[in-house]
Amino acid sequence: MAFEIRRAERRRARARVGIDGPAGAGKTHGALLFAAGLAPGGRIVVIDTEHGSAEMEAGKANIPPFDVCPLEAPYSPKRYVEAIHACEAAGADVLIIDSLSHAWSGTGGALDQVDRIAGSGNRFTAWRDVTPQHNALVDAILQSPCHVIVTMRTKMEYALETDGNGKTKVKKLGMAPIQREGMEYEMSVVFDVEQERHLARATKDRTSLFDGAPPDIITPAHGARFREWLESGAPVPPKATTGSGDGRRVRMLTRIVEMEEAVGSDIAEHLASECGVTVLDAASDEELATYGKRLRAAVDARSSAQVGA
Repeated sequence: MAFEIRRAERRRARARVGIDGPAGAGKTHGALLFAAGLAPGGRIVVIDTEHGSAEMEAGKANIPPFDVCPLEAPYSPKRYVEAIHACEAAGADVLIIDSLSHAWSGTGGALDQVDRIAGSGNRFTAWRDVTPQHNALVDAILQSPCHVIVTMRTKMEYALETDGNGKTKVKKLGMAPIQREGMEYEMSVVFDVEQERHLARATKDRTSLFDGAPPDIITPAHGARFREWLESGAPVPPKATTGSGDGRRVRMLTRIVEMEEAVGSDIAEHLASECGVTVLDAASDEELATYGKRLRAAVDARSSAQVGA
């Protein structure tokens, strides 16, 4: 296999944002406001593991319309991946995973699976079975064609240290996300939200847009600034496709065919032409995603017309 060596340049990309904080900090509220600026008028879907708490935000000031995809226990990483792909196939522009912490510490999550597999035996062997599942979840987030915002609960982290007299003391290290160590490094931007005043501070920022800024309440303006930065990069060259695709591409193609049947051949052909799609198998993932969103809008419009008739 030949290696390509080229001049580095920042290219357009999809958002990968983390928002962490304790319960009641306003993570869901902030995620929805950020999404409003990130994709104005786009479809926002929340994977809700918090027993319907996201829907409590519907109708509040500045909160955009959004859909929910409820996810109940078991919170295995595999089920998260399935929910992510379902939201992608439904034409989500922004995907909010609220909360990602359940995939780690919830019922059926990674830690729970390790405990059940290991029992009183070898936990190292158990992790050998569970780690690939969690890696697949991280890959699904990073490879998604949607903008992705994840919320994570936090807990106080401690460490033992020895003082000058040889005595061991417990030292507070600060708040840490309830997730696999290092998960925050997978994100482009991570905001830590305090509980009392709901102020957010960027603890990691590859964009330099928010790094060093004073703590502030998250608003749609934060998402808009990030969107402008993302779109200012160089265009991403289209990838060559083989027509076979991976599992996500197959699911996308299957959903597109279903929606084509729903809207009829005339409308489907018109939309495909506008999106530059002539043959489905030969289209790039980006072209298919755009075509799928146009089809979804046509399906929704037809459904609304039938209800009003």
